[in-house]
Amino acid sequence: MRLFVAVPLEEQAVEQVGEVQRRLRARAERAGWKASWPRPEGMHLTLKCLDGVEAERVDGVAEALAPLSAHAPFEMGLRSVGAFGGPKRPRVLWLGVDEGAEQLRALAEDVERALEPLGFAREKRGFRAHLTLARVKAVGRSGGAAGEVLEPSREAEAGRSHVGEIVLYRSHLHPSGAKYERLHAVPLRG
Repeated sequence: MRLFVAVPLEEQAVEQVGEVQRRLRARAERAGWKASWPRPEGMHLTLKCLDGVEAERVDGVAEALAPLSAHAPFEMGLRSVGAFGGPKRPRVLWLGVDEGAEQLRALAEDVERALEPLGFAREKRGFRAHLTLARVKAVGRSGGAAGEVLEPSREAEAGRSHVGEIVLYRSHLHPSGAKYERLHAVPLRG
């Protein structure tokens, strides 16, 4: 099974992120980009991906995450569009986190620490709090297209979301896009 640990977004944040994504998508399509655009209602902030997990291990993963309830709830501010791969060859378009980034980093570190004894390797790259807005397959032919697509959204504000839980999800891949099933939630009680 494909599992992941993530922070879900509140409904009003999903709507605001969706609006940022719609504007970005319109510019990208005008510039001739080819990209896949996740549905806003499925957006979440991933703390850790777990591929190839056997069904009998799910309860152990859920148990290992229980101590994360010691984290206090907090507010997360969403803003600033960027690209992994840089503006010349973007691979992923993302929406960054300003307020709450340190709390998310601490959560991600504790998720790593909790799951390592179960045999899940630590991420090699450092954690960077972001929401994936698009996966870019190809950019347009005009040289300035990447800047034209990204620049108007660089400082986009997409509101705030309360972080009151982390969730263990299962990802179901379909031709129409991924669907996410909530398997277990850990409330943050701090």
